[in-house]
Amino acid sequence: MNTPPSATKACRSAVRAEASLVLCLRSETPNFTPDVEAAAERINETSERVLALSKENGLSWLEAYEKMLDGVLKLEDTVRASRWPAAPSSG
Repeated sequence: MNTPPSATKACRSAVRAEASLVLCLRSETPNFTPDVEAAAERINETSERVLALSKENGLSWLEAYEKMLDGVLKLEDTVRASRWPAAPSSG
């Protein structure tokens, strides 16, 4: 399944925010050693949340699309029924 652009953007934003925080802390405290493992774990958790939300939103979108297609099919059936005369009855 392709990741929606909004999910990709959110992941990138989370990574940039984490990197900015690390750079900020490093510049303010010269002896600061970032916990790379903890940062990687937080980024991974954020990515998983974004993907889960994307899947939920994707399902909602697909359900709405299905309803729209059903409406189009019903409209086509209605138009087809009104344009063609009923078959003559034999008898």
